[in-house]
Amino acid sequence: MNIRRFQFIVFSCVVSAGIFFYLFTRVSLDEVLSAVGNLDPAWLAYFLLFSLLMSIFRTWRYHLLLATSGFQVKKIPLFLVTLVRNFFSDLLPARLGTLIYVYLIRTRLNVPLAPAVSSFAYAFIFDILALAVMLVPAVLLIGGITQSGKIVLVAGGILGIICIVIVYCMPGLSLWSAYAIERLTFLPPSWRSWLTSELRSLRDHFLKVREQGLYWHILALSLCVRLCKYLGLYVLLLGLVLPLGYTVGNFPFPKVFLGLCSAELAASLPISGIAGFGAYEGAWAMVFQMLGYSEKLAVLTSISHHLITQIYGYSLGGLALLVLVLPFFREDGDMTIVSGRSSAAVAGQLFWFKFVASVAAAVLICLFLLPGGAKTVRQARAEPVPGEAATSSLLIAGKVVYQRADGIYMTEINAGITEKLVSGGTYPRWSPDGEQVAYVSGNDIMLFDQNDKKSRKLVTAGEARAVCFREDGKAVLFTDGKSVREVEIATGTTRTLIKGNRFFEIDIAAGGRQLTVTEKSLTGYRVRIYDLKSSEAANVARGCSASFSPNGKLVTVNGGDHTFVQLYGVEDLQERGRIPSPQGQRFDNHFWSNHRDWLVSTVEGKATNIYIHHVPTGNSRKVTDFGDCDRADLFIFTVSS
Repeated sequence: MNIRRFQFIVFSCVVSAGIFFYLFTRVSLDEVLSAVGNLDPAWLAYFLLFSLLMSIFRTWRYHLLLATSGFQVKKIPLFLVTLVRNFFSDLLPARLGTLIYVYLIRTRLNVPLAPAVSSFAYAFIFDILALAVMLVPAVLLIGGITQSGKIVLVAGGILGIICIVIVYCMPGLSLWSAYAIERLTFLPPSWRSWLTSELRSLRDHFLKVREQGLYWHILALSLCVRLCKYLGLYVLLLGLVLPLGYTVGNFPFPKVFLGLCSAELAASLPISGIAGFGAYEGAWAMVFQMLGYSEKLAVLTSISHHLITQIYGYSLGGLALLVLVLPFFREDGDMTIVSGRSSAAVAGQLFWFKFVASVAAAVLICLFLLPGGAKTVRQARAEPVPGEAATSSLLIAGKVVYQRADGIYMTEINAGITEKLVSGGTYPRWSPDGEQVAYVSGNDIMLFDQNDKKSRKLVTAGEARAVCFREDGKAVLFTDGKSVREVEIATGTTRTLIKGNRFFEIDIAAGGRQLTVTEKSLTGYRVRIYDLKSSEAANVARGCSASFSPNGKLVTVNGGDHTFVQLYGVEDLQERGRIPSPQGQRFDNHFWSNHRDWLVSTVEGKATNIYIHHVPTGNSRKVTDFGDCDRADLFIFTVSS
């Protein structure tokens, strides 16, 4: 082993060890084993089914490509080779293990080198092309053409174009390589003769696929391979998260697909290490947090999910390898029949009829073979967004305070009364009794009293932005750049509660011990919870709109696409439910009211207005129509049927 290879192996191991060290500071081994042990059997069965279908479609694609070259290979041995190929694909870095396919069909199935390489190359390139094609609907279905969506679409488009160019150029590249090798006079003549002969033969096999017009056939099978692969990974993820209290709606496939792709691509990097361990988990955890899931959930699922897929893949691939090395699988065995018929007659005959029939059969199997799993899907989708209680009526009496371009306003719900409280000012927040409003004016922390309709300054901050009341109403908390401070209303005494990154939103929990904040770091916005006694902090998730439910058990996080707000449990930082935006619009700046079943938000767009949301049902209602409203706080008097 040369020194460079040794250094590369050491570097890969160090990267993997560093990633795992970080991951296991977020979750324990017991939590990982518990997640694996609680895996839902119905979803595990679905994973096994999709994995089997993936291998069947992959085998069919190899069989089609080999038949085009004039080699009718028996399907069962080829299926076993495919299983071993899957095993080695995960085992070695950068997917180098897939080359075992070429070795096995040469030594065990008597296929010459050129058609073996041709079938491998087409399958490899079309796998990447199929992935690029699948990125388009995935991006469109998770939120439309956002800035990040445009980046993914452009990347997918570039990847697809590169694949198409490579497919078109493969015959020419083979011939050019043959000419180049003929001029390498330092190679022995026998080597040059063998290499040029194989490369010219490879060109011929590349051209056979093009001449028979089989590109669409290969792409169709490749799409099935990819779809079955990611559906299998997806349902396995559901099997891990549903026992934790989540629903299928918390993990829509188009959104999760992007996270799965990222982890798979990371495992394909040269530095991914043995079996992709380290890079796979690191990419999964990072991307799933960017998609809005909590850090702990992202880390827990990254380790447990990869562990299950690796154990399954190695077990099945190892068993298939043992069968292939049995005595009756000999090099001189009759595994392959060289056909004298034209490749068109062999490869393309009745393809589309067989393909449609196979896809239909696969769909029917998925729908009816596992009724327990289908029942789980229906039940999960039928579950309402979990709140803290169930108050079904939208008839409430209350008032909303919010900022506009020229000041702070208040609107009484159902009364049709709106009044301007103060000129200027931002970020209004109700006191616990609903009689006072704290707000920011420049860098001054102000207090408006509804009884005498007057405002007074409490304190001047260096860089004020957000405020909230302490639970007893005797102090106002406010952000001051990279710190959160508190001012006593009666005395004006101030003290610093926490310091950290730049703070943008704050709320204090019932009991006054925990503070949730939206803060901005180098990696973007995130919601965190600080323990004010121990000064310890915990990451909830990437996003904004930090606020506590009235009893302090849930915290809100606005996800990356602003089409739903997530509710996380404060104790375990696990997602408990989601509230959708009104009619698919984007919304922001959510804040929980003084009532457990209601929160308020700003709906974005050309006009920004205030909406109130019923937590148990996800229903919403617009309460302003000015078009320039923001940063609302809702105070509820009564809720009636």
